[in-house]
Amino acid sequence: MADRIEAAQLGAAHAVHAHALDVLAKPGWEDTAATEPGRLAVELTDTLREVLLIAESRGVRLVLSEYGPED
Repeated sequence: MADRIEAAQLGAAHAVHAHALDVLAKPGWEDTAATEPGRLAVELTDTLREVLLIAESRGVRLVLSEYGPED
């Protein structure tokens, strides 16, 4: 059950990240990006990308560790 919840959360995080990238790519965003909320949106998007990379990397390591060291 925990694996399903984790997969759902990772899927949701990818969807939110993709949507944030779409919003940040819209014409005229440069004006908004100069504001404090705009800078926050950029930082949150970047941080979410980093968290996703870490979570996926950790997931791969967990799967690999289930098989034990190679002989």
